[in-house]
Amino acid sequence: MVKDFFERLDKFYEENQFHQAEQFLEQSLQDSADKADYEGCLTVLSEMTGYYRTAGRHEEGMLCVEQMLGISQLAGIEGTPQYGTLLLNAATECRAAGEMEKAKEYYDRAETLIKTHMGSDSYEMASLYNNRSILYAESGRLKEAKEELLLAMNLIGCMENSEFEMAVSYTNLGNICFGLNDIPEGIRHMEKAVSIFEKNPDRKDAHYAAALSGLAEARFRQGDLEKAVQYYEKTLCELEQTYGKNGDYVTTEKNLEIVKDALHRKNAVLTGKRRGMDLARGYYKEYVKPMLLKKYPAYAKRIAVGLSGEGSECLGYDDEYSSDHDFGPGVCLWLTKSDYDAIGAALSNDYAHLPGEYAGFPVRNSTEHGKNRVGVFEIGDFYRRLTGHPHAPASFSDWMQIPEEALRAAVSGEVFEDELGEFTRRREGFLKYPEEVRLEKLALELGKLAQTGQYNFSRMKRRGDFGAVYLTTAEFIQSAIHAVYLLNQTYMPYYKWKMRGLLDIETAKKVREAIEQLMRANLMEDGAEKLMEDICDLIRAEVKRQGFSSGTHSFLEMTKEEVFAFLTDMRNRKYTEKLIDSIVAKEWAQFGNVQNEGGRAACQDDWETFSIMRKSQFLTWETDVLESYLDDLQQAEMEEKNLLEEKYARMLFNTDPKAYEKICDRLPPRSEERIRIQEEIIRQEVLWAKELEAEYPKLRAGGRKVSSSEDTTYETSVESYLRGELGTYSDETIQRYQAMIEKRKKEGRNPAKENLLHTVRAYGYFSLEEAEEKTK
Repeated sequence: MVKDFFERLDKFYEENQFHQAEQFLEQSLQDSADKADYEGCLTVLSEMTGYYRTAGRHEEGMLCVEQMLGISQLAGIEGTPQYGTLLLNAATECRAAGEMEKAKEYYDRAETLIKTHMGSDSYEMASLYNNRSILYAESGRLKEAKEELLLAMNLIGCMENSEFEMAVSYTNLGNICFGLNDIPEGIRHMEKAVSIFEKNPDRKDAHYAAALSGLAEARFRQGDLEKAVQYYEKTLCELEQTYGKNGDYVTTEKNLEIVKDALHRKNAVLTGKRRGMDLARGYYKEYVKPMLLKKYPAYAKRIAVGLSGEGSECLGYDDEYSSDHDFGPGVCLWLTKSDYDAIGAALSNDYAHLPGEYAGFPVRNSTEHGKNRVGVFEIGDFYRRLTGHPHAPASFSDWMQIPEEALRAAVSGEVFEDELGEFTRRREGFLKYPEEVRLEKLALELGKLAQTGQYNFSRMKRRGDFGAVYLTTAEFIQSAIHAVYLLNQTYMPYYKWKMRGLLDIETAKKVREAIEQLMRANLMEDGAEKLMEDICDLIRAEVKRQGFSSGTHSFLEMTKEEVFAFLTDMRNRKYTEKLIDSIVAKEWAQFGNVQNEGGRAACQDDWETFSIMRKSQFLTWETDVLESYLDDLQQAEMEEKNLLEEKYARMLFNTDPKAYEKICDRLPPRSEERIRIQEEIIRQEVLWAKELEAEYPKLRAGGRKVSSSEDTTYETSVESYLRGELGTYSDETIQRYQAMIEKRKKEGRNPAKENLLHTVRAYGYFSLEEAEEKTK
């Protein structure tokens, strides 16, 4: 009865009558159920489970499993060898249906029964190990999958006529090794599988083609493109002979074309010895430029052309290994927004239809990750895609948030032509970090170097925490590399090029060599700490050389604090410069509106001299005085008053008393206390002016006379000028100014001397001594 069942079922399968086979199985199950033939039901259900599994109909397959296990309980066969076989079948269906936990449970239950009734070295035990290996592999537990499969192979290898099963197992083991990224071991197993299949050509099956394809993929990943082509070609031949040009054949054919293309590109690079940037430039001259001149003559000179962005060729690091992806002749065409809106779509289409090869090199073989690296771009979109900004950001926080490798990509490569200049203008905005951003990042990296290499490394080592030691070292190396790039005002590239990029920095040679030594060191032995300290010393010395620290502290945490202090001072200076610029701009506007009796004076149109003189004075002031005086100017604007005109009016008190008498009642009155404060300030500033005159007589000879007694109608002394200017200040400003003068006296400083130093430097002299010596 059972024999007849299997013979009829096999015949349906042999004749590919699958629908009839399913009907036969259903009828056979019904017949067995009608007779209460539990054994017959279990036999049929076991075959039905396999049928539905093969057809991918897992809901029906799982229903068969439930029925099979239920009938087993009714039949009382639990604990028998037959039940163990049924559990194996049930587990395999659960695995195929994605019910991994259930599958594991059934495999484990089957293992106990098989070992008890059939032996630990039985074929059934080998089958269980093999199936559980597949379960683990499909669950991503590759190490356990490998262990189970090796157990199966140890048993199968001892059995007679097991060559075919071993070949299949070697194929599966090779795929597991590939999944574990152990390519060499995977290749060894695949080669054994292929060798066995080829010795037994009558027993080849899908696993032979799988082994060939696996070897092809492995050789491709190793960069052995010639062997990859050979194995893919053998795979195609085997698939076509055995199964025809099915889906696997089509996939393999596509893979072969990819490898052949990569091989062609590699050979072209090796033979032609041309780099990606050179190919881009040649492609532009040969094909792109003629197309632009012919089809877009009105726009040709407005389009910037070059190659920039992501990719090793933009960094100049490309070689024969770069040619297998996102490589080949191609350029970027950068258009303004209006030009892109007008011709962008048409130009993109024309670019896409340019010749597909140049100088023996096929055009780019772009991957999904590397697409849109060449072609037509709107300038703002190009920079936005890389950095998130259409042009260099204005704010500190925006700069801090842009990934550094994105900035490196944005300024990489070359611009071949940009007659309009718009692309280059934006590119220059991204070329390097603003100093405030660079120092902020540098200080943070110095802190990390101190914490990782100078503090935590030895602590983790003393604890014997192997993992923490290596993680700490990795953080230290990352921060050391980043600090070097920051100190050299160069953006750090994508992670795989960070060490390569240090070769381009001449001053980084010693640091790079020390980092490489650290990478090769046995971190748990002595010596690593000294290497880290050497790296810290080199970085600290460069920080000192650039003037950001004293260099006296061995612990980089202290160096970090010095850099932050320098940064704070720089930010204050930057704020002061903004205040001074605002003040001078407002004064210049008021100065131009001063009405003179003899008409407009020449000095009212001499911005350069006005700017130098006023900025030199304000650079000696405290921030709070600048802020108060700027408020005075802003208040005067709102009240439509001119403080510069008032200043010159107040000077008449000394230079032309009669004229002063006529206008003094129109000037804001000053209290006796206010006048007393002003006169105290004037006395001190006159003393400083006299000291300066005695020390640098030649320089002072060309300036104002010091005392009011030396005034003329056309020349105003320092004393009279001060009396006029101080008289325009608000009470708040004069109080702050007085406090500043007292502070300067205590500090032993001469603001008149500092003022003159700023002036001569603005005219190109390094020092007052140099200017005095060269003054006639």
